[in-house]
This record gives sequence, structure tokens and C-alpha cells, in this order.
Amino acid sequence: MLLRYLLIFLLIVTSTVFAQDKETPSSITLRVAVPPDGLLAPPILRMVKQASLASNGITIECIPWKNQDQLRALIVSGKTDIVGLHLPTAALFESKGVPVKFLGASLGNVLYILTNDPQIHKLSDLRDKTVAVPMRGEFPDVLLRSVLEQNGLLNAVPLQYTATSLDAANQLASGADGAALVAEPHASVLLKRMATSDKKIYRSISMQEGWNAAHGTASPLPTAGMAAIGKCVENQRMLDAFWSAYVRESNWCIQHPQEAVALLGDALKDDASREGAATALSSCVHPPVASGLDREQIQLYLDALGKTAPEPFGNLHPKDTFYWKPSEEKR
Repeated sequence: MLLRYLLIFLLIVTSTVFAQDKETPSSITLRVAVPPDGLLAPPILRMVKQASLASNGITIECIPWKNQDQLRALIVSGKTDIVGLHLPTAALFESKGVPVKFLGASLGNVLYILTNDPQIHKLSDLRDKTVAVPMRGEFPDVLLRSVLEQNGLLNAVPLQYTATSLDAANQLASGADGAALVAEPHASVLLKRMATSDKKIYRSISMQEGWNAAHGTASPLPTAGMAAIGKCVENQRMLDAFWSAYVRESNWCIQHPQEAVALLGDALKDDASREGAATALSSCVHPPVASGLDREQIQLYLDALGKTAPEPFGNLHPKDTFYWKPSEEKR
């Protein structure tokens, strides 16, 4: 009789545990912050549209951030669980004691030198030509100076700083002679807009190609990707579920660029913006690579930035906990 009651008790407990395991995740909301008009957004918006994590009992809330101040506020206040951002920014937060786990990069070839000179094809062609560069001291500027330094051109190419990538693009579009460092999708959008203009603009140099030549690598730059923040870094099961869906939807976006950029909605206001963003997505977004499988390239990138700009990028050597692998890769 005692054995019978014990079996009934165990059955009830087991049923309750499984019910709780099934019901508890349904209350989980994963807050994911991304730039609303950037190339990191389409896979996340696709995940929201497809309810990609519903079978895991997880709802995704997409939170936009439009500038670095908003990004910092979201992270410091604990109002986001996963955020799309540049790798160096994630490493800087980690160095200041913020719990950060960089899940992996999915955005690489985002910076181009645009010119109005069809004869410019390589970095050495920029000698003595002024280049408009956005955001002094930030990622685009530091990467350009790093690549120029590696090629012995740092003191041979004058740099003129602008507030944003769009300002650099507009300066070139206005007919000013020279060149501009422009980030995607602004580069592709500008080229679409100027295609029928008398003022010709050319996509002359890829920073990815300049980086590869300088460092003898064929790997994509680990420019930007997704990072877990705060308590979320400890939830391997949730991160596995997120990463699996993120990889799947990123690959869908790569295969369907027009449909992917349509997810950005009103952030793209005309045909040139939509077509340019689709072109940019096709060339910049690559299948996500988990940081734990890309550690050598990540540290190479951080070391190069730190050498060129010791403040703020010097001595960025993230701890082991910064890197992440899916559970299947740990076996």
C-alpha cells in the first residue's frame, strides 16, 4: 500500500514538474535591442514576425537604439537582455565590469572608401587625397587608420572628420573632390541615388580587403553581432535557443535580401533606400559565427584597434567568459 501511494505521489510530482517546465517559459520575454535602420535588425525582426522562439516559450521584444547614449543607457539600466552592437563596444563594456557575453559576429564588410575618381582602386591610390571620415576616435576612424598604418600610408592620406557616416557621404555627393569613408547601408544607398546623376561616385576600396591584405587573412572582420547582457549571460539554454533561431533567420535574410529589408518598414523611406539596403545586406551580412569559434580573429581585431587608438581601445583582452559557444560545440 505504501509503495502504491509513493508511486502515485511521484506521478503527481513528475506531472507538476513537467507542467511547470512547460508553462514557466511562456512568461519569458527576451528583450533584444538593435539599431532600427541597421543591418543587424532584419534577422531580429524576422524572429519577431515568425515567433521563432514560441516553441521554447519565449517572446521577443525588439527595442530600438539610435545612438551610443541610448545604447549605454539600455545596458547600464538592465533594460535589455541581448543587444546588437559593434564588437569593440561589447569588449569595452566587459572591461568595465558589465556582464557581457559576445555571442558572435554576423556583420563584416561594412566600410568602403567612396570616391569620384574612377582611377582609385587601392589604398595607395589615396596618397595625398583628403578622405572625409565620420566619428573621430570611433570604430570607422580607428579601423581606417589601422589599415592605413599597416600599409605605411597613415601620414600620407589627409583625414577630414565629419559627425556621421551620412555627413561624409553627403559631402562627397555635393561634388566635393576627394573621398569619403562611408558605412553600409549608407554607401549602397548613396550609390543608388547617384546612379542617374551627372556627379559620378564609385565604390573604390573595401576596408575588408584592406584589412585582409594587411593581416594575411581571408576571414570576415568580426565587426558587429549580438551580445548577451546581465543575468542573461548565465542562461545557456535560452542562449542556445536564441542563437539557433538567429542563425536560421540570418541565413533567410541573406537568401532573401529584398524581403529582409522590407521588415525595416518606415526606416527606409524610398526605393533607393530599400534597394541600397538590400545590396548592403547581401554583401555585409554573413552566416553568424559564434565568438568561441572565432576567438583568434576577434583578438587580432581588438589588438589592431588598440595599437592605433590606445584610448579607448588599448589593452582590450576579454576574459574567457566573454566568449560563447552553442552547447553542441562544447561536446
